[in-house]
Amino acid sequence: MTSSSADSPVGPPPTDIHAVLAEVLPSVLPGAVIDTEAGEILVPLGADRARVSTRSLQTACRGVPASTWPEIARQWLAEIRAQVDSAIATGPSRDISRLRAQAVPKGPEAPPGLSSPLNSAFDLVAVEDRESSVQLLQQADLDAMGISAEGALRMALDQTISEVLVHLDVRPHPLPNGESVLLAGADGVPYVSAGVTSIPQLAGVDLPYGALFAVPRHSVILILPVRSWASLGAVPALADFVEAQYRGASDPCSAQIYWFTGDDAFPVGTEPDESGGDRLVLAPELQSLADRLHG
Repeated sequence: MTSSSADSPVGPPPTDIHAVLAEVLPSVLPGAVIDTEAGEILVPLGADRARVSTRSLQTACRGVPASTWPEIARQWLAEIRAQVDSAIATGPSRDISRLRAQAVPKGPEAPPGLSSPLNSAFDLVAVEDRESSVQLLQQADLDAMGISAEGALRMALDQTISEVLVHLDVRPHPLPNGESVLLAGADGVPYVSAGVTSIPQLAGVDLPYGALFAVPRHSVILILPVRSWASLGAVPALADFVEAQYRGASDPCSAQIYWFTGDDAFPVGTEPDESGGDRLVLAPELQSLADRLHG
């Protein structure tokens, strides 16, 4: 087993986590195998297999001694085993492999259904994929699945990562001001919004100054890495594009632009200035980062 002292934004390198899993998997979850290329474990689920992303385990191991990773992995696998055993016992009508996650912008009250705070800007909502519809989860649904609220949220996000986010088409899209924004999307898939948990992975580059992003539709995320103060000049053009996407969406999410930094996100906007142009409006939490860029 190897370890690394340099964690990524989401935790230790996947190779380290997979090495830990290889040691503890046979005793905790017999029959499961690791798909190292996809970053998933494949868990027997009746006659089928459920794919569970190892991303949440990687995050759980972030910033803690490597000597504690095996026990964290055992607990993580034990929770998955309990959820799978319950799903098999309750029958295929309430299949936990259908659990998915969506991100929704924070409002004055918690969103309906089963949710958990994600960061300063978004909540994460666990739902059940019904093929042609998205079903919010209630306590009766959790009871039928034999799963806890915490377990359902974790499983929903892990499965959304492994079934949706890792397969997204991410491509550059030009803006009228000449900048290019990354568009990550999947037509008709209303779980792409959960990608707000994976901005660095979707961007595919280091983000020392974070990234501007927007989720105008649940099936689309727009990402613009911040390289310098000049990057913020794209906000007006990006705002127009986001508004157009949001206004015409059958699955609207948010018309707001956010600045991802660290593990959090804060709103960014513009207002008219005295010269008739646009003045950048930042959340107070972003001011020190903006000052570093501007200086």
